[in-house]
Amino acid sequence: MNIFSVIGIALISACLIVILRKNSPEFAVPVSIIASVIILLISIVFGKSIFEKIEEISTSANISSENIKLIFKAIGICYIVQIGKDVCNDCGETALGDKVDLAGKIAIASLSIPIATQVLELVLELVNK
Repeated sequence: MNIFSVIGIALISACLIVILRKNSPEFAVPVSIIASVIILLISIVFGKSIFEKIEEISTSANISSENIKLIFKAIGICYIVQIGKDVCNDCGETALGDKVDLAGKIAIASLSIPIATQVLELVLELVNK
């Protein structure tokens, strides 16, 4: 599957959603969510080779696999939060979307504590030498 397939799915879904909003608005949001999930799954397949290459580079650069996992988790949180926020905004719930965004920022901040701790320890080690 290539990027043109993703664009095709998005355009067909968008047209369907516009039609549904006029005739059956209760079905527009589920169609939007389903289309988003399908596109997300396709994107994950696209990204698999990128993740494999990053892991290969990190292994050769002697970077901790735990740090790489944290980075991948942060990237995943960013994408999931953005999709959740966009769905909330599409439903007209901008305030709810903003809360999803805030929760994502807090999740990433809490996830980054181990890496920040390692950086501070490295700085202290360099200063003490």
